[in-house]
Amino acid sequence: MIQIRNINMGENLLPTLSWMNKIESKSVVSIRNKEVLLSTLDIVRRLSCPLPLIISLCPAIINLDAPNSLGQTRELVELSFDNMRLTNFVEELFELNKMTLNTLGVPIETMMVFADILEKDSSKMFTNTSRWTELATSSSKNISTAFANFEKLHPNAFFETKFKIPKIRLQSNVIMQAGKAGLRHEDEMRKIELDCLDPKSNTFELFIKHLKLTAETPFVATGFQTIRSAETVWNRVRFMLAQCVADGIVLPKIFNEMHKKSFGVEIPRPLFVCSTTRLGGIELEMDSFEVGNNSTVAIFNSIGSWMKD
Repeated sequence: MIQIRNINMGENLLPTLSWMNKIESKSVVSIRNKEVLLSTLDIVRRLSCPLPLIISLCPAIINLDAPNSLGQTRELVELSFDNMRLTNFVEELFELNKMTLNTLGVPIETMMVFADILEKDSSKMFTNTSRWTELATSSSKNISTAFANFEKLHPNAFFETKFKIPKIRLQSNVIMQAGKAGLRHEDEMRKIELDCLDPKSNTFELFIKHLKLTAETPFVATGFQTIRSAETVWNRVRFMLAQCVADGIVLPKIFNEMHKKSFGVEIPRPLFVCSTTRLGGIELEMDSFEVGNNSTVAIFNSIGSWMKD
């Protein structure tokens, strides 16, 4: 049950509660940090400004049938504009915008980041990291093309629903701009990666929790069968946790810098949307973003896992 405390929601709560109930009905897991979201919805309705969202899209990856001679288990591939899961995701985001406009009277505004930063020693897992810059650039362009193609199939729909096509930004470029603005994403990552190895820190407990969850959804084909593959799992969980925690701290600040024109003096705290349908990944994102006092939802059925049915 949603508890509302110290939030000036006004007399008419019905649109807010209706929106929340519709989101809950679509959610893979419960909304995280509901009171933060309620505060955002309050500002959105009071100022009649867009609902701010942050979504990071993961790369497209295929698993090898068996580890190759180098022990590599995966290959990075281009995310094509006609990928069915990507097409479905575009429609899901559009439908979220339409529902938000009909329920709250405002559209959404999305900061969309394509995760092109690979973890250290990723070449031990992926066969083709030398081509990753090329693949990431083409993938981000193809995501934009997928939105453009959807718009062509639905003439006037974007205009009628005030849907703003997100600008697809490479995470490496976003972080570079953050550094220029004095926002240290890399420093936050280093701090979290170190905390993951400190048994006295709360982050260590979070790290161990998600390390254990990989037993249910393995990150590498060989899992914990060899020392090398086990080390890969440990390093990957630590990297992903650090990256997501840093995103939760830094990306809202970057959103404020990049989207000022759509908002007034007051910009609501952005809502994070999970970038995966894998339950272990959803839990990791939600735990990580919560460190920065963010609300997070997992409402899309086709986001991420691009190469699966």
